[in-house]
Amino acid sequence: MNQPMFRMKLPNRNTLLSYVYVSDQLMQVLRGSIQGFQFIDIWDSEVSWRQAEEKYERMCQQIDLSLSQTFDFNTAQDYVTKNVGKLVYSGKWAIKADKQGEILLGTLKIDGEYDWITPLYYPPVILSLTWGIKEKKRMPLLSKFLRF
Repeated sequence: MNQPMFRMKLPNRNTLLSYVYVSDQLMQVLRGSIQGFQFIDIWDSEVSWRQAEEKYERMCQQIDLSLSQTFDFNTAQDYVTKNVGKLVYSGKWAIKADKQGEILLGTLKIDGEYDWITPLYYPPVILSLTWGIKEKKRMPLLSKFLRF
């Protein structure tokens, strides 16, 4: 308590965990003055776990509701392979192909970004999901001026 920086010891052992934990106040000071560190929020006392889970579920539902065209996993793989850089979504999951044609699997994080991996195999749950492309937001005013 009231410690700006600390490490944790495993219970019943003398082993210190390798992670260093810092307070919000220290993190704000360090973010502006050092480079080469990555700060990861692991707990927010102002947001309950239930609120975070509800927010995450809403994010996943919004993704599914925003899909303009849907298809199965095999079609999703074909799409991203032919359209490098494009993403295909299903709830908390996303896939894309890199420049070498490798399929990357992404998992949605609470901050709205994705953690990407090159899977050795696909989790069976994703094979039966409905996948899709997000609808493009139209800009009617701009498109009126861009007609030739």
